[in-house]
Amino acid sequence: MITDGHCHTCHYSPDAVMTVEELIKTGIDLNIPRIAITEHYELDNPDKTDIIQTFDINNYNRDFTNWNSLCPVILSLHLFRDIDVYFSKEAYLIPKNLRHKEYINKMAEMCENIDNFTVAGHFDYINRYNPITESYVEYEDCPNEFDRLFEALIYKEKALEINTGSISKLLNRNASCIFPQERLLKRYQDMGGKLICLGSDAHHKENLGLLFNETIEYLKYLGFKESCYFIKKRPFTEPL
Repeated sequence: MITDGHCHTCHYSPDAVMTVEELIKTGIDLNIPRIAITEHYELDNPDKTDIIQTFDINNYNRDFTNWNSLCPVILSLHLFRDIDVYFSKEAYLIPKNLRHKEYINKMAEMCENIDNFTVAGHFDYINRYNPITESYVEYEDCPNEFDRLFEALIYKEKALEINTGSISKLLNRNASCIFPQERLLKRYQDMGGKLICLGSDAHHKENLGLLFNETIEYLKYLGFKESCYFIKKRPFTEPL
């Protein structure tokens, strides 16, 4: 099994329910070799209707040391025009290409201007709660913005996350295509992108390693041979 690079615990992510002990035990039971704990930290969240998720960094560092683990940092974006799309469907009233152009452009801007991260998480989050079944994040929506994002990741040797939580949402709403668009990932490859990280986005122990086998087969079909994980922000690869 491949490293799960995106998991949350109830200790520091209020929307998660599993303890670190449950996370570790489930990882062992599923033969997952490594797990990254990636808690929510939303200090600058401007959405006043959202549940702002922060915690005491000193306490977190202490506890994480006690957990005897090292964690990569995921850079992710939950907001569209300062509103979390989990709580509001207003974003889906905006034309798809404009919505995705704004969102991916903001992700690219973050990746260009922030260095303290290792993985760009769930680039397709903007579509996760879309009520329209056959709606997808596609390269054609905003090619310049995707190129900008990929260029920043490749230049900084950061990874693009394939988030199986997003895949699961598409599967649950019976979408025809559940995996990230082939052309989009091929463009990442053509630009020189090699670092990809699988993340389940698990908030419950039942979702650890969610749909990894199916996603691995899809990535191998596209020509990817390795996924990556980070230790002390240094990338290491493992075969798919």
